[in-house]
Amino acid sequence: ILGKNLHLLIIFSVFAVGIFIVSLILSIIYDYLKNIAVIRIEADLTREVFKRFKAQGLGYLQNTPSAINLFRVTNDISGSSTIINVTLVHFISSLIKIITITVIIFLINPWLLLIVILYQFLVILRIVLLIKPIERFSKLSLERAEQLYKKLEKIFSNIYLLKAFGTLGREIIEYIHELFENTRLAMKNKRLTAMVSFFESISNKFFFGLLSFFGAVLVIHGKLTLGSLGAALAYISQGIGAYSTLTSMSGQLVLNKITLERLANLLDQPLPAALNATIKPQDLRRVEFNNVSFGYRPDKLILKDLSFIIEPGSHVGLVGQSGCGKTTLLNLLLGLYRTQSGFIKIGNDDLVNIDSAYFLNNVGIALQEPFLFDETIASNISYAAKKASTEDVAEAARLAGALDFINSLPDKFNTVVGENAFKLSQGQKQRIAIARALIKRPQIIILDEATSSLDVESEEKIIQNIRDSFKDSTIIIVSHRISAIAQTDSIYYLQACDRIVIGSNEKLLREIPGYSALFALKA
Repeated sequence: ILGKNLHLLIIFSVFAVGIFIVSLILSIIYDYLKNIAVIRIEADLTREVFKRFKAQGLGYLQNTPSAINLFRVTNDISGSSTIINVTLVHFISSLIKIITITVIIFLINPWLLLIVILYQFLVILRIVLLIKPIERFSKLSLERAEQLYKKLEKIFSNIYLLKAFGTLGREIIEYIHELFENTRLAMKNKRLTAMVSFFESISNKFFFGLLSFFGAVLVIHGKLTLGSLGAALAYISQGIGAYSTLTSMSGQLVLNKITLERLANLLDQPLPAALNATIKPQDLRRVEFNNVSFGYRPDKLILKDLSFIIEPGSHVGLVGQSGCGKTTLLNLLLGLYRTQSGFIKIGNDDLVNIDSAYFLNNVGIALQEPFLFDETIASNISYAAKKASTEDVAEAARLAGALDFINSLPDKFNTVVGENAFKLSQGQKQRIAIARALIKRPQIIILDEATSSLDVESEEKIIQNIRDSFKDSTIIIVSHRISAIAQTDSIYYLQACDRIVIGSNEKLLREIPGYSALFALKA
């Protein structure tokens, strides 16, 4: 405008528009890159977390309720990515802005800097005093949120039981009570935040007023020009916003720090040496336990120096008193837990050196409590063999004695079983679980009380189907019914934690009093 030069005004205007457009483009690029970074960090953290989950033994996961694990996976990963991509960015940018403004104020007038430094000291003091209460409230809030998550999971996962016992109303009241407690805690946190904001606003106004007054005194004494004072106040007004951001981001950093620490506890878990096991033996049918000892607590062994061999293609029964360690033995065989001493060989290789996914893909297991997904019967049967054909699914169902009842359903194999398979009887669930174990034609088949809800005739027919169709596979049947194990090649009687007796049904009945007493009690 100086000199009334229109041409120069147009140039300045175009330059200003250019700067605006460039800043807009840079802002869009920044937001895009930030969002991409958040997504990638969350994806990487999720991958690492599940890598640790997969690598850890079953005991590590069972020590923490599934609802708590679910909450931490979703909440802690999100919080950790936030601290890396959002909170730290704002915190650092505010810190840089404060440092820059401090330098500018020093260049304008060193005397003004004294008031700025005093205010910065008060801001730091405010942050230090707030950290402990915020950390305490944050931990309590996370713990309360976990308990709410756990309570919800309990209600929806056990809805049939709660309905049957008439306790659903009580559980809902307990949940609402927990929710109110969490709300009260949140209100306390809000009151603390409101008080902090109130005193922060007062201190900011007092600081700005004090700086204005002191600057005016300097102007009156000729130590500062009015223009310089105006510039200093303009910078300070921006700095006050940065101080407020610094305070709020400090609280957010404390909250995110807690989630990051919890996530770090999981990520710092050592990976087992067997995680990188790559051996894939062709023949997995031979099983050997060599002086194996194990206990869920180091001071209380369930199995002690236990040794035995199951030859390839053997059809054996595994029996023993309730609580003697049969299920523990199977968990060790599956690699779900690591032995404390001794070793397990599959084929000619140590189990810890065999590729876990490859090994488990060649093992079919059906349990007493079959877990079925809220999907179709066909999807449940083919779960272990996603590429199985319709004919393979039907054949597995036939071997498990499930074909007749499935074909009697209106939607047959396309019947959705519902959550916890509530549409099926226990016996029907067990048949489908057996079919799921058989469909991948495994080298080792394990039936752990898998026919306990079936009548003896159906049980014998299913076991005979399996024996006829899997003559070369190693079959291990765990049962308290003598009918289920009587026709096996040999029976392994877990007599004590360090002793297993092997023989035919007739031999064990004749020579081992504990074995005969076991089935006499059942009879």
